[in-house]
Amino acid sequence: MKNEFSFKKEETNQVIKFYFETLHYDEEGFGTILVYRDITKEYEVDHMKSEFVST
Repeated sequence: MKNEFSFKKEETNQVIKFYFETLHYDEEGFGTILVYRDITKEYEVDHMKSEFVST
């Protein structure tokens, strides 16, 4: 299972990617760590590449 997902905020067109992982100690989960990144620029570049290739 992949512990990540992306979210696009429609009002601002901002794209955020979330990563999360359960923390374990002696086989017991005791918390979760969450990291998020603004990947708006990467998303826009990928979109421009796709448009360029399709024309």
